[in-house]
Amino acid sequence: MEKILKLSSSCRTTEANSVVKKIISEYNTHDFTGEAYFTGIMDTIISTNDALTLAIERDTNQSELDSFDEVADNAFTSLYFLSMGLANHPDEAISKPAKEVFKLVDKYGLEIKSKGYDVSYSLYGSLISDGKSEKYKASIASLSGCKDSFDNLEIAVNNFLEKQRSNILYNDARKTEESASSLKKNLIAIINGDLIDCLRYQQKANTAMYGGIAQFIHQRFSEVNAAVQSRSKKKDEVVA
Repeated sequence: MEKILKLSSSCRTTEANSVVKKIISEYNTHDFTGEAYFTGIMDTIISTNDALTLAIERDTNQSELDSFDEVADNAFTSLYFLSMGLANHPDEAISKPAKEVFKLVDKYGLEIKSKGYDVSYSLYGSLISDGKSEKYKASIASLSGCKDSFDNLEIAVNNFLEKQRSNILYNDARKTEESASSLKKNLIAIINGDLIDCLRYQQKANTAMYGGIAQFIHQRFSEVNAAVQSRSKKKDEVVA
């Protein structure tokens, strides 16, 4: 096999990271002692892919933070509409304290969810603090499900803030590192340039040593490229 497929530059960052991990694993099962040029290329690929793994973790952390925020927003929404519904209850024994609670919750309004993290969570903190005050404590306790809704909001807010704190510490430790997209671009350039050129020559010059890994890489890239083409085809069908 003389031709080795190049890796599609349209592959996802996680796809590039994953396929290179497979190649590194296969590479480590062979003995390339004395093959300084090839091992030098692989060392560069390994270090670049390690950096890409960390960059993906940063992106994943942000995505997870967004999920924590969604949980808190949903908890507030549930509290908002629960107190609104109870405020319109026909039994005054329920509607009277509920109106007090809803007035408190409505002071913050559903628009709290659309504000930036710093503002939203400062306001959520104030709402939770107000709900624990003597002015509202008895009313909240008297309404079925209301105390649970406040507790759920507090738990969700605390979980978000803890996740945000851990993200800040993680990102501060890695603030000088490149972005995942930049690292993927660099990684693919090394693969499609130095690595493929080296393997295309070496698999002919030294088939016994390079033939197996060349075939392995060709097959793995073929699988990734097929996935990229499949997504592109589906996109074209949607547009059509």
